[in-house]
Order: sequence, then structure tokens, then C-alpha cells
Amino acid sequence: MREEDVRELQSAFRELKIAYSELQEKVKQQDQHIEELRGQLLKERLRNLELEKRLAKDSRNSSKPPSSDGYKRQQKRREKSQKKSGGQKGHSGHQLAQVETPDEVIEHRARDCQHCQHPLSQTVGVLKERRQVHELPPLRLQVREHQQIEQICPRCGGRSCGNFPQEWMQQPSMVPMCEGWPSIFPNSSSCLSKGSPNSLLICI
Repeated sequence: MREEDVRELQSAFRELKIAYSELQEKVKQQDQHIEELRGQLLKERLRNLELEKRLAKDSRNSSKPPSSDGYKRQQKRREKSQKKSGGQKGHSGHQLAQVETPDEVIEHRARDCQHCQHPLSQTVGVLKERRQVHELPPLRLQVREHQQIEQICPRCGGRSCGNFPQEWMQQPSMVPMCEGWPSIFPNSSSCLSKGSPNSLLICI
């Protein structure tokens, strides 16, 4: 190995050693900061417990006068019922009823006879039981594209274009307003449409 290679290796080793020392110092500082945060969190928890204890005290469980109870409504004690908890006997219950025309029908057939293993692919079966699963469809946007058309006048040769609405100057896409739209488009910028209070403009 040449001396130049040895010097380069030594230099690289020194740089790695310095970087490792700096990293150790940063880790040490972060550990100290974490311990400080843990101490602050413990103090806040103790403080919350003390406040909860103070709020729970009234004239019935402490030496405080009844006038200090304020307008706190006294909860009525409910007498214990002789019935068991949960649904009672004879209660019909509530559930989703089956529909006559489902959106999709999936047939479950046996490939082979469960008794003699003979193939059943060519046999015609009869409906034995129906079970339905009610699911909400996935939320999907309906995109309506508005195109600006440029036309040439046959008389003077001038070019003319149609105009978008004023609130679409930034070329956004319009979607119906819903409560959960920030979770659907977390990286999009939005603005309310002045012309349509029930719509939301999503700039994509």
C-alpha cells in the first residue's frame, strides 16, 4: 500500500472519529432533554390529580359548607332492577332487512360432491340460503372538466376564447363540500366558492 493511500485512510478515520464524537454529544443532549420532559410531564400529572381531588370535594365528603356546592345537580339514585342486563326475552331486536334486488350476487357452489368427490361443474343447483352484506360504497369524487375553447373568426381571423367563472381564476377543480375532505386531500389548497355555498374548490 502506498503512503498516499495510508494518509487518506488515516484522514478518513480521523474524520469518522470526529463525526462519531459529535453524534455521541448530540445523543447525550437529547437524552437530557427527554429526562427534562419526563420530569415536567410527571409534575403536570400530579398537578392534575390534585385539581381533580379538589373538584371532587363537596359538602358531603369534606368540611366544606353546602353553599360551596354551587348549582351542581344532584344525581338521582336509581333503584336496582331485578332484570338481567342486556336484551330481555321476547324482544324482537332490530337488524337490516334483506333486499329483493341486491347490487351484486355471488354464488357459492361446491366443486365436488362432499360424499363421493364426483365433479359437480355440470350440475344445476337450487338456492338453499341467502345471506346479504350491507356495505357503504367507497367515497369517490365526481370530476367534471370545463374546457376553454379557442375559436378563429372566419371573417377577420381573430382568436376568441370562452371565459371561466371568476372564482376559477386559479384553474381549480370543484367538488361537493363534505366534513372529511381534509383527510381525503391533505396536500391540496382549498377555497370556498363564492357562487356556490355548498361547494368547495380544490386546487390540484
